[in-house]
Amino acid sequence: MYNFWTLTKFNLSYYLKPRFENAKDKRKFIVSAIILILVFAMPLAMMVYTIYNAASMAIQMNIVADFISVMLLASQIAVLFMGMASYLQIMYFGNDNEILMTLPVKPSAIYLSKLIVSLFNNLIISTVIILPSIITIAVAFVREGFSFGAEYYVLIPFALIFIPLLPLLIISVLSFPIMKIVSYFKKHPTISALITALLTVGIVLAIYLPSMAMGGEVEGDISGTLVGVMSKLGRYFYPTYCFALAMVGSQIAKNLAIFFAITLVALAIGVLTSLLFYRSTLSKMSEGGGVSSTEKKVKSTEPMSTKKALVMRELKGVMRDQSIALQTFMMLIMAPAMLLISTFMSRNSSPEEGETFCIGMFELGMSFFYSFMMIGGMNYMSLIGISRDREQFSIAKTLPVTSKQILQAKLTLSDLTTLLAVILSGAVFALVSSTPWYNKILYIIGVFACTFPLNCFCLMRDVKAPNLKWTNIKQISKNNMGTLVPMLVCVVGGIAVMILGITMSFLPMQEWLMSLIFWGVVAVIAVAFFFIFCFRKMDKMVEYFDKIEI
Repeated sequence: MYNFWTLTKFNLSYYLKPRFENAKDKRKFIVSAIILILVFAMPLAMMVYTIYNAASMAIQMNIVADFISVMLLASQIAVLFMGMASYLQIMYFGNDNEILMTLPVKPSAIYLSKLIVSLFNNLIISTVIILPSIITIAVAFVREGFSFGAEYYVLIPFALIFIPLLPLLIISVLSFPIMKIVSYFKKHPTISALITALLTVGIVLAIYLPSMAMGGEVEGDISGTLVGVMSKLGRYFYPTYCFALAMVGSQIAKNLAIFFAITLVALAIGVLTSLLFYRSTLSKMSEGGGVSSTEKKVKSTEPMSTKKALVMRELKGVMRDQSIALQTFMMLIMAPAMLLISTFMSRNSSPEEGETFCIGMFELGMSFFYSFMMIGGMNYMSLIGISRDREQFSIAKTLPVTSKQILQAKLTLSDLTTLLAVILSGAVFALVSSTPWYNKILYIIGVFACTFPLNCFCLMRDVKAPNLKWTNIKQISKNNMGTLVPMLVCVVGGIAVMILGITMSFLPMQEWLMSLIFWGVVAVIAVAFFFIFCFRKMDKMVEYFDKIEI
């Protein structure tokens, strides 16, 4: 037991606790954290405003429990959506597993320790959704002259702790068939990472999209539409609905008993199943997969140009590392998946199309925000362009090529990855959006024009302060302003464009004129980004690159 708690304490610190080499790093972290909070304050305020209006109508329509249930369900879907990849990285794709398996600690202790770390990760995600929602609903009640009983406020801490448990257990159980496939293709890390990313996003969409389809089309304004959807979604996940009923004082003992019984039974089944397969899964991953790696025949090849050879070297290096390949594929697949979800959200939370509302512009603003944020701020080809080399960086420094050629190769691969992500997102946008054809074409051009300059910005930040001593990819992003600042830039720019699109969708103006203004603003942002983040920055990157000590 002592070893377990020691290991758990170490893992919590290893994965979650920020570390600072000096006081300057600590100050930078605090400032960035404050900026991050301020940036996300705007979308959070929009969420709170919408929930407040919808809560007032839920009171009038007597579907308060359904409404609370959907807020809790939203946090569970968010945990499932954002927690799956993080769970796999913590549990399976970290090099620390090779070290931990050699220590006098049982595999069950390693698993439970990392499960606690994953739970803390998910608590952060769910709290950001649950706490503002629950408080806003309570304020709306007071405003309407009603009040909740004491049980509502007493159960809030229990909601924060136990609501994310069920999606975590779903992730835990679903991870085994995923890892079974991954271990089978162990000798082919590219295929393994691609299948993992596809299954992860596919599972989330399989759970999310049916819930959105249940809402259907409901007439009325934004709040009325949302509440109408809530009445259908409230009982989508029965144990969550029981907890919501207990919060509003309906058969408290019975509904809490149902919720905790289902949760505890699921916890027992999930943990026992995981303990049975965790050790064997890790062993198979370390031994190699079932697909034999055939020896490649020696072929005469034509000589490549230096640039092409360096780009291919970078690509092969990425595809040989499962954790980095997984993050890359997740970005490529998650961007169009988020765009698909945003379109469903736009259709279910917006007024009906009419003379004073343009659904196409509404979808355009929302979709541009998600693509901008996901593609511009999560491209690991540029975010960790130097850090991903780890011990191989010393080899790069000894190659008979210039520093500039190495950096240009890394930047080229980043731009190609961005282009691929934009094309995939653009294809989804063209299929599901109600906007005219010219906006669908300009969407690809506009998103790429705004995101590719950020590759240079991200790479420069990583060259300036690379992390070449990591065992799990999560260590690179933890407490790393180099990965946080580009995300902040994308969120700020994306929110500006989103607000523009949403605002214009309510203006009595022809759609072609709205589109002209919209893309004019996007063009200004793209040009500004190019000159701020990309123009004549290579010389500075070469200077930073040459200063890196091996």
